[in-house]
Amino acid sequence: GSPNSSPASGPLPEGWEQAITPEGEIYYINHKNKTTSWLDPRLETR
Repeated sequence: GSPNSSPASGPLPEGWEQAITPEGEIYYINHKNKTTSWLDPRLETR
């Protein structure tokens, strides 16, 4: 199936944290790389 056929579930990869902006939007923090992403890192794993 396609990667977008179902929402991501389960724990985030090691080093990642889910956070919410003051506007209520969900984003993800990569503490290892000191970066942030709007994309769920669970959807990028092959």
